[in-house]
Amino acid sequence: MASLVRTRSMWSVALAIAVSCSPSHPTVETEFPIQSVFVQNDDLPIDLAFIVRFDAGTAAARTALAERLPTLWEDVRDVRATVVHSTLDPTGEPLVVGEPVVLDLTDSEARSALAARLVSTAPTPGPEEGLDVGLAVDETLFAVTEGRRQVLFFLTDTAYEGTRTADDFVQDLTAARPLSPLVTSIVGGARCGDPPELDYVRAASELDGSVEDLCSGDWDEVVTRLGAQAAGQRTTFALRPGVPDPETISVRVDDEVRGDWSYDAATWSVTLREPPPPASVIVIDHTAVPQLP
Repeated sequence: MASLVRTRSMWSVALAIAVSCSPSHPTVETEFPIQSVFVQNDDLPIDLAFIVRFDAGTAAARTALAERLPTLWEDVRDVRATVVHSTLDPTGEPLVVGEPVVLDLTDSEARSALAARLVSTAPTPGPEEGLDVGLAVDETLFAVTEGRRQVLFFLTDTAYEGTRTADDFVQDLTAARPLSPLVTSIVGGARCGDPPELDYVRAASELDGSVEDLCSGDWDEVVTRLGAQAAGQRTTFALRPGVPDPETISVRVDDEVRGDWSYDAATWSVTLREPPPPASVIVIDHTAVPQLP
């Protein structure tokens, strides 16, 4: 009997950008239907953290982000933001880049300061622990979380070595942040020829998010989409595990069939031309193609 796979939490959101990584899905021998369900976020106050691997492999991406970030979130009423290393210090605390820890991004100077931190030359010591860092950010940097949505942007070209699995991370983050947490994993991909960083991609997929290919080079489009999605106006949605047959994809927004979408085979994501309205329900169906061992 065909199995139907639905998203883990309809009220959770994640966004994943791939630096040199292409997601990998479980091996299957027969076709089976998959359904992904997303809920467009309302406009909520945001606690935003960039969790970054500061090395040569991410330098171009960090520069591209930094050049464009000062123009983002100027219309969002309440954004607090910080930049931290993607590894923990010896005591298990996040390694924060610059001071103060929290920036009010309604201020243009604060947005520029945040951008400057992304191009820091300070190396990231220790193992890649981004998922662990993401949870530690909630516990130590953003003390007041009630009524706020957590947005985590991961940027790394190194395989994850932390203690929590992607499933652990999703469970812990959604427990700590019931208001639609948004997770962006900027990790390695097939277009760059590096090994995939599946823990980050899977975490994003489990949280109903989208995947961007960091090697695409179209940073104007990518950053604009990041800003819109963080503000609750996302247009790109990562499909549930199971390599899609593009010919079988169908998209509905509040039960209305949409034809204004495109599919990215490198990231297994669907992008709508216009963002769905707040609180709308997006349902994407497709058939997974057989994958040989």
